Amino acid sequence: MINKPFRIYISILFALLLVFSTTAYSQTATLSPYSRYGIGDLLYNGYSHQQAMGGISIGLQQSSHLNYGNPASYAIDSIVIFELGVTGELMTFSNAATSVNKTNGYFSYISMGFPLIKNHWYLNVGMIPLSAQGYKNLQINKVTYPGNAKFLYEGTGGYNRYYAGTGFRISKKITAGFNFCYLYGTSTRTSKAEFLESGYYNTQIQNTTTLNDILMSGGLQYTTTMKKGLLLTVGIAGGPSQKINAKRDLVWFNYLNKGNFISAKDTVYSAKGEKGNIELPLDAGFGFTISKKNQWLFGADVKMQKWEDYTSYGINDSLKNSYKISVGGQWVPDDMSIRYYNKIIYRVGAHYNSGYLELENEAINDIGVSFGFGIPLRGKPYFSHLDLAFEFGREGTTNNNLIRERYGRVVIGLTLREDWFHKTKFD
Repeated sequence: MINKPFRIYISILFALLLVFSTTAYSQTATLSPYSRYGIGDLLYNGYSHQQAMGGISIGLQQSSHLNYGNPASYAIDSIVIFELGVTGELMTFSNAATSVNKTNGYFSYISMGFPLIKNHWYLNVGMIPLSAQGYKNLQINKVTYPGNAKFLYEGTGGYNRYYAGTGFRISKKITAGFNFCYLYGTSTRTSKAEFLESGYYNTQIQNTTTLNDILMSGGLQYTTTMKKGLLLTVGIAGGPSQKINAKRDLVWFNYLNKGNFISAKDTVYSAKGEKGNIELPLDAGFGFTISKKNQWLFGADVKMQKWEDYTSYGINDSLKNSYKISVGGQWVPDDMSIRYYNKIIYRVGAHYNSGYLELENEAINDIGVSFGFGIPLRGKPYFSHLDLAFEFGREGTTNNNLIRERYGRVVIGLTLREDWFHKTKFD
């Protein structure tokens, strides 16, 4: 049966989903100047407890949490699970001459899963981000004719995945799963070239692109018991290269600056509702975890994505293939203890991401470390958790007048659990 407290949770879920849906595209989920390239800054597609462990997911199999990163993991879940996360971050952007600090905050994810057949077939639905743009870059160049000019590049918006995922058992040791996503979102990119001397016509190009299509990914996991009761899980996960339907409004015009206003002279090119596609590349990964039930877990992932094949309206963006390595684990002092603090989960991890950018012969890599806690919420038998993740790292370099990002990030995740579908002897 479904008890009254969790009916309240579900009401909260749908209210939050409505708020999330209406605010997802007004928020800025990134401030990175490197979100100018490709489809923007690729956001982490997991939950706070995974982020605290370096982002591992492919070999991770926990009945207490959802795991979008490998839908094969859904199959072992037997209770209703609700996940909600928000992120706050402090970022420092530096070049050879100066640095600036900025803060940011945004919704990270919202998901809910429930069993169709306990321990055999499970369904997970929700919303999780793909990418975002939030850059504003200014360059001032000296040119011989007709004079000095400044170039402004600005981008906003992003893309989210609304998904339904299912996982099922093939055998006692093998599980499989799929995520079916509705990819939707809009990004606007604006480029301006303005001459510092008056009397010259300036140029602006604005590109607003909306993606609207279905994405699919899948995974497999194999689990076996080793000596001393250790549990080994290995997994593979990924998705094929997919062409995504796109529609864009593109306008290119010349103008004069008149105080705080611009006066358009003529339109060089204009296209409204132009249909095309963006090709998202193949991604694949392998991972494993070794664990001792209710005590500790350690795992690692290796992922690659073939960004050399990325195109937008048939144009290649000169991206490079990316590789990511994640390692992490968790430890519980005594899950069966009557002492509350012995039930707290401690997590730690690290990641290295080669990224898909190479600018001025410099690779734009991302490296970071993380840690966190799973704090039980009072109740019987501590079904729910407050999951905290803290992540620190850097991306990019100050070489060749590029920008280095240093970030500190906190992710607050709420995990609610309930056993809905069971018969009771007394009501």
